[in-house]
Amino acid sequence: NLGHRSTAEVHQHETPVHRLDTASGAIERVIVAGPSPGWVHDHQAEHVDGRIIISGGKIVHDRDDGESDIVAHTARFALDLKTRTWHRLD
Repeated sequence: NLGHRSTAEVHQHETPVHRLDTASGAIERVIVAGPSPGWVHDHQAEHVDGRIIISGGKIVHDRDDGESDIVAHTARFALDLKTRTWHRLD
């Protein structure tokens, strides 16, 4: 889910990416480039040809009045695991 609002603000509503070391169980943040899907939740993700494809779900949308809404996430994005770069697919 979206977690606490302050967590989204810390990440500036960007999609946090983490890596799990299966040998040690350690989790570390991965720095990525490109336009991210945003602070998305309840989405679908699949691994296709070295990319993680993100679609659907909901996203936090900041309004001009300083408040925010949760809206449908209609765009598709791919995270290239080799280059660690997000790409919008549509």
